[in-house]
Amino acid sequence: MYSKLFNKIIFILAVIFMGVRINFIGSISLTEIFVLFYSPYLFVEFRRAKIPFLRVVCSLFLALIIAQVLSEYFIGNTLTNAMKGIAGTVMALLLFLFFLEKLCKDISLIKWIPIAGIIRLILFGDQFGFSETGEDTYFKFYLAPIISFVVCYLSLSKVKLIKKFILLIFLVASLVIIIGGARSSGFSLLFSTLLCFIYEKYNTFSLKRIFPLLIVVIVAFQLFYAFLYVPKVASGEWGSKQNQEQLARIGNSRNVFLMLFSARADFYVSYLAFLDKPLWGHGSWAKDKGLKYAKIQAKLFSKNETSKTGVNKGIEHWVPMHSVVMGMGTRNGIFAFLIFLVIFILMYYIGIKALLPKAPYNIFLIYMLVSSFQHLLFGPISILKNNGSLAFALFFTLYCLKTVYLKKNENEIRTVSSNCNI
Repeated sequence: MYSKLFNKIIFILAVIFMGVRINFIGSISLTEIFVLFYSPYLFVEFRRAKIPFLRVVCSLFLALIIAQVLSEYFIGNTLTNAMKGIAGTVMALLLFLFFLEKLCKDISLIKWIPIAGIIRLILFGDQFGFSETGEDTYFKFYLAPIISFVVCYLSLSKVKLIKKFILLIFLVASLVIIIGGARSSGFSLLFSTLLCFIYEKYNTFSLKRIFPLLIVVIVAFQLFYAFLYVPKVASGEWGSKQNQEQLARIGNSRNVFLMLFSARADFYVSYLAFLDKPLWGHGSWAKDKGLKYAKIQAKLFSKNETSKTGVNKGIEHWVPMHSVVMGMGTRNGIFAFLIFLVIFILMYYIGIKALLPKAPYNIFLIYMLVSSFQHLLFGPISILKNNGSLAFALFFTLYCLKTVYLKKNENEIRTVSSNCNI
């Protein structure tokens, strides 16, 4: 009993204190410091563990670290910058193992993920201080995540009325967040709602079975985007100033792919930087010495000709890496990119395989799949250890719940989930 309580307290505090950061070989959270001291126990704990794919994932992470070390050595990066980049990958692996160990011991801890996330935001705000720079950022980085965490907690509720209307709750929350200007968070909730609706209808994501409904959903989304979202944002009724500027850059186009490019142009610039040095990359924290990529970004992000050619030369510019996936290649070359791409694909394969018809955690799992996917694809490198590690641990835990620890039938899995109060 005391062991389970201690495990719960450690897990909750770890999620909360991921938001408290200090500068030591880069930015590091209090949770990361604790996990560093805890790591010897993790290696002992998992040495004989028979968890599907775990050895494969750990081996891939080790290969990734080796590829990063070789890259930093061959390009002659400074020791401090090299350590920052490599330390991020090491901590991502250790945090993944730490959260996996805690969740496997007590599956009911899943419901504490959104609760601890809310507490962290209330106590410490967003970990990088973006919410303090204006009203738009306050909503995007503070209020929107809290709303998301609240509906995620409700999705794990056992209250019948909430379970009955949970998809409607997700839909309403997504629209509130989209209207407020946090487009990524809002569309993550919206896509999660649509995907969960499809899964509950067919109990599978097999393209053959879901194709008719998938077409209907895609058409409905395009109609919503083209005839409601775009006019409302263009008129200033919905969204933030940033949303309006991004839409204006593409002439208020109703093409959702143009909007994606406008909002994620830094991903494209990171891709161009990768192509420039594909073998070993530019290295961690590489400076954009010739301002090549800063000028490309200025052209893509600016509306008028003056700002397209003007780059502030009075500040330091770094090679853009606003994508964990593409950033691996930009930083450390093709070998690191391919290894991480395999890790990325494997993790989401495991996450999708963890879905189970009528399981109480399905919508939360789908949300974590969608949210972490877009964060890792379009977010900064630090996302891997901050959000990615916890999401990966959740995927593995629920996959184990389904395929390893309970190999009997779906009813037994649902019974155990119910007993664990999730």
